[in-house]
Amino acid sequence: MDDINKVIGQNLADLRKSRSLTLAQISEDIGVTHSYLSKLESGKIKKPSFENLNTIAKYFNVDLTYFITDKDELNKMSDEEKELVFSRKLSLDLIEKADIIDKHGNKITKDEREFMLNALENYRESKAKFLESVSVEEE
Repeated sequence: MDDINKVIGQNLADLRKSRSLTLAQISEDIGVTHSYLSKLESGKIKKPSFENLNTIAKYFNVDLTYFITDKDELNKMSDEEKELVFSRKLSLDLIEKADIIDKHGNKITKDEREFMLNALENYRESKAKFLESVSVEEE
């Protein structure tokens, strides 16, 4: 993985721009300074706090793991896949609503949906542990 601080910053910048928001709008809405967000986007904040990243994730209604996912991995996903994988409220119901088909063009089964939910939950848990390990203090 590229430098984690740069990955976080680039993903934040891309998400912000995709929603046509300014740093000033976000800083006002979530109560962090414009300067902080600017430094975060540029990768200059080493070990950003888990609390601040979680606040930003809540603001954008995405799971925290979005910010530490490589850009190449994000680019391989459709918007629907991103919505499913990074939804803050991951549930079996959400997976059932998604039109997911297998490699043969068949809708996935209930067992496959449950497996997918468990896999996504485990993925998030491992990414969150990683993020907590690198997000101790802000410098």
